[in-house]
Amino acid sequence: MNIANPIKFNCIKHHLGFIKERVNFYTDRNISLDNLKVEMLTIGGSQMDIYTGGKSAADISLEIKNNLKDKDLLSYNNYFSWITKGNIGYKLIILSDNSIWTLRLGGEEERYVHIHPARNSINSMRVKAVTLKTAIIYYIEKKRRYLENDSLKLMNDLRGKYLNEPPLKSLKKSAGISKLIKLLESKAGV
Repeated sequence: MNIANPIKFNCIKHHLGFIKERVNFYTDRNISLDNLKVEMLTIGGSQMDIYTGGKSAADISLEIKNNLKDKDLLSYNNYFSWITKGNIGYKLIILSDNSIWTLRLGGEEERYVHIHPARNSINSMRVKAVTLKTAIIYYIEKKRRYLENDSLKLMNDLRGKYLNEPPLKSLKKSAGISKLIKLLESKAGV
């Protein structure tokens, strides 16, 4: 994937299409879920917004880069001055598909424009980190086992083994996980 410099974009955390690609990568190659643990760490432990629209991560980064270029904000100094003006520490930008993105100051020298979908914006959904992690590992195993229906036992086994999370009492109480799994199964975010 080609994320345009100086953009920093954590796609496993914020881009449904990329998450689907990773699920397929692990499923198609039958790679152990142990190898996924490192990627799961980058998701963190809080809430986040996931872009569910049709733009690729590369297209998003390029559109944001071009927008910053048009405003003469691509140099670190110009970007830093703009992003810190008013002591807010972030700016919002609207892309051509009407999705709204939050821009922050990134911590890397070459990737100083940190982006993620804005909270509750169009083409996005808000999820808890553990919900996303559970949906990813569960959906990989569901695909590998060719399961048509969801299995609470399998979900809880995976949560315990790979995420050190307690078991869920029912699938109905895990509506966020079910919704995210349906999105992973759908054509959305392709």
